[in-house]
Amino acid sequence: MKMELICRVTLAFVVLHFIKRELETIFVHRFSVDTMPVLYIFRNSFHYYVFAGAVFGYVVYHPFYVRIHRTTTEAILAIVLYLYAELSNLNTHLTLRRLRPEGTRVRGIPHGYGFDWPFGGIDFPNYFFEIMAWVVIGVWSGCWAALPFIVVALYMMDRWSQAVQFYLRMSLKVETTQIPKRIHQLSTKGCYDSIYQVVERQSIHHTTAIIAADRTRYLAS
Repeated sequence: MKMELICRVTLAFVVLHFIKRELETIFVHRFSVDTMPVLYIFRNSFHYYVFAGAVFGYVVYHPFYVRIHRTTTEAILAIVLYLYAELSNLNTHLTLRRLRPEGTRVRGIPHGYGFDWPFGGIDFPNYFFEIMAWVVIGVWSGCWAALPFIVVALYMMDRWSQAVQFYLRMSLKVETTQIPKRIHQLSTKGCYDSIYQVVERQSIHHTTAIIAADRTRYLAS
């Protein structure tokens, strides 16, 4: 495979990734100052412009970039893995979007593909799949300049995920201390439909045991 074609495929990977990011920002993501401070916009933009644009872009698209050889099989494998990573990343973003009703600060516990399987449970699979996509780009292009971008991205995502995880744990801790009281109040009145609505709205699954225990006591009384 000619070097020109390898560079064109690399360019297509990078451009499609950022087009997807822009569309997700407009139509999918629901940001808040709690998890996405305004300063992060400038930080992320600097990361993309400098490491993905100036460093990686300058090296991999340079006319004198070292020539590498890629077979048709390797090209197909790279395209399949790249599409898998990007579509999986999109799927996890859509899952997270469904957990947060528009105009609210409610957050639930994500489940399903990426979060529970196929890798045995990952807290932030959207970050995992994004790193996977960039690893594919780096390996396919054979360009060392992809490494600084990936390393910095790993550091930023790790710090960001820890901050978000801490915030979610604290917010869910507050919910789990308040909601069981509400459930107990409803159970004493036999309002079990309302109880299940509360559980579904808050996505707190361990309260099922509280409902069962209170319902048994209510029916026995």
